[in-house]
Amino acid sequence: MEMIKMYQPDEMTRQDLKDAGCPDDFADICTETADYAERARLLRICRRKLLGEIHIQQKKLDRLDYLIYITEKKKEEIRNGE
Repeated sequence: MEMIKMYQPDEMTRQDLKDAGCPDDFADICTETADYAERARLLRICRRKLLGEIHIQQKKLDRLDYLIYITEKKKEEIRNGE
């Protein structure tokens, strides 16, 4: 398992942001600004976007889980002659 690097905001690199899933243009803007309040705001935007993507993927997983459930249930009904 990869260890999370601890560093000061000045040490934030473009690669760190890319590794976190931020787009290239976003990483450029974030590393170029010296305004920490603006940097934090930008990071929160990226975080919200990633969280939204997680929720979308979770809904897909939930749908697949439901389809697996009803398929298994139907399989058991056929096996039991129902």
